[in-house]
Amino acid sequence: QYIIPAKASAKISFRLVPGQDPEDIYQKLDKALKDMVPEGCEISLKKIDAAFPVMVDKNSSFADKLKNGLKNVFGKEAVWYREGGSIAVVSDFKKITPNVFMVGFGSPDDNIHAPNEKLNLEDFLREIKFSSLVIEELSK
Repeated sequence: QYIIPAKASAKISFRLVPGQDPEDIYQKLDKALKDMVPEGCEISLKKIDAAFPVMVDKNSSFADKLKNGLKNVFGKEAVWYREGGSIAVVSDFKKITPNVFMVGFGSPDDNIHAPNEKLNLEDFLREIKFSSLVIEELSK
């Protein structure tokens, strides 16, 4: 015997890139899923949140201050790379100022957002030192 559930649910999250509109992506997903629904089944989508993607300028004077702070803390040049994330307020901040950056201080084994998430004390202390250096530079 088999048990067939009466309902199923899923949470879907997208990482958008510059040029994509969250409402457009939502509408395309809605249509694609509804086009695939088998006869006798129903589907409904509920949008929980949406935000425009953000791309930062790593060649700005603000970025230079961050690079200097990172070099001071780590003793070597910063390596810039693109990474996706979903922090909606970042796109709101970007509307106010172009000087929006996210700088991570975690280690690859920190298991971010997992039940056993951690942050090494050394990384935490480096972040405090970095923040104080950048605030001091920005105040000049």
